[in-house]
Amino acid sequence: HLERILLIKKLQSEYMPLNKIREYILENPKEKVENETKEVKADVSGIYITGVKGVRGSLATPPKKQGFFKRMRTKAMNMVKNNEK
Repeated sequence: HLERILLIKKLQSEYMPLNKIREYILENPKEKVENETKEVKADVSGIYITGVKGVRGSLATPPKKQGFFKRMRTKAMNMVKNNEK
């Protein structure tokens, strides 16, 4: 059950709509998520987590996006290389 919830959370973080997630899970019932466990210090009230104080372990950071001019320079260089061939 926990693996299914982790899969849903992963797909939500990739901005997949809930109806698509539901279809995906029904089509792939054995799909598993690689477990990314982290140690967390959290404020707890009863059975609910009310806040997170700190996280141990590295957080997955998305790759830095290229700037506009760098993308244009790369495209221009590729076009020049393709025209030379």
